[in-house]
Formats: sequence, structure tokens, C-alpha cells
Amino acid sequence: MRALYRQSKQAPYHGFTEGELVRTVSAVAGRDLSGFFDLYVRGKGAIDYQVLLSRAGLAVQESAGENGARNYSLSVKTGITDEQNKMLNSLLGGGEG
Repeated sequence: MRALYRQSKQAPYHGFTEGELVRTVSAVAGRDLSGFFDLYVRGKGAIDYQVLLSRAGLAVQESAGENGARNYSLSVKTGITDEQNKMLNSLLGGGEG
């Protein structure tokens, strides 16, 4: 968001094309996220929460609930990396570190 805001202050501001948004987000992330946009922004595929949340050091547990419903819970994995800890803290609103 900060990078997009800085770019919006440059004259002449014309808004962002979808391609510019993907390039900016990818640059900030340090890797190409066009595949992510294809799957989860433009696509209709199911999100694999187990894989995505695992990157932040979280584990997803699934259990059977009443009337066939599925219940899900999250827990922090043991032995997470410093990078996962920073990401987890950021997701939880604690900032980095």
C-alpha cells in the first residue's frame, strides 16, 4: 500500500492498471505474484488455506461438526522460522519482530 501511495503522488497520476498493480505488488514481495492473481483474484479456484497459512507458521486443523459441518481451528506451528514469525506478527497486527 505504501508503494502504491507513493506512486499515486507522482505527476501525472492516472490511476493504476491491473498490470501495474501486479508489477508493484510483485516488486514489493520480491517475487512474481502474477500466478497468485490468476488463481485468487481473477480465478474461481478453491484457496488452499493449509499451504498459504503454513507459510506464516500456522497449522489448520479440520474436524467434523454437527450436521456434517466442518470446523476449523488454527495453531502456531512449533519451530517456526524468524521470517514466519515476522509474517505471523504482521498478520496479527503486531508489526514486525
